[in-house]
Amino acid sequence: MINKSTLKIFRNGGRPNTQMDFLRDNGQVLMQVYSYKEVKFWRPDLDFGDDDGYIMELYFTKSKTDNDENYKRFCFSEFYSNFKTFDSIKPKGAYFSFLGKEISDDNFSEIVTGLLRKIYGEIPMECHVHGPT
Repeated sequence: MINKSTLKIFRNGGRPNTQMDFLRDNGQVLMQVYSYKEVKFWRPDLDFGDDDGYIMELYFTKSKTDNDENYKRFCFSEFYSNFKTFDSIKPKGAYFSFLGKEISDDNFSEIVTGLLRKIYGEIPMECHVHGPT
């Protein structure tokens, strides 16, 4: 699901405010991944203790396709306990998890792919890396 060159651009690109978006084929955002150092700059209330790594964000909202079923699969998955919510994040429905910077590209890809497949199944989706130009 994650092209190796796309992952390298995200992890090693060195450009600020770069993020990785996972999109359903209808354009709905399924998950976003950010550099934790950058998240701490614009959201200091998101505290995972370590300053070096990545933040995965899942967002569940009624306007998304199959939201209730996807949310149930997430809540009953082995991944759920690794995610947190923050009272300061409005509206509700955003879940965040931390991946340490030392994780290998293969493990990064395996975790992200496994999580998305567990929640959303084998639907067509795309991965994009973008940031300021």
